[in-house]
Amino acid sequence: MLEITRFWASMAQLNPERGRYEIHGVMGPDEFHEKYPGAHEGGLRNNAYTNVMVAWLCRVIHHVLSLLPASRVAALRGRLGVEDDELRRWDDMSRRMFVPFHGDGIIS
Repeated sequence: MLEITRFWASMAQLNPERGRYEIHGVMGPDEFHEKYPGAHEGGLRNNAYTNVMVAWLCRVIHHVLSLLPASRVAALRGRLGVEDDELRRWDDMSRRMFVPFHGDGIIS
């Protein structure tokens, strides 16, 4: 789970104008939407399903680590090179991931 969280964190970028993390260049969860109509490049921007799942993962990883004995967490973090800054970023991403809503309040 740490490496999956790390992967998604590597895909997310903080948009300073929104103050939210965004993920670009992903395939939709239905795997039929590979790019926008008429687009030359593949990938979607801020797919709601992906962004919500990444926010959840960034939150739950802290809970998962809290279930382990401190010595095991230290060994695991040491083996994978997970630093405090990385954990802080994941925590921040869990609270500030952009989720697109339509004007009527429906999640995109």
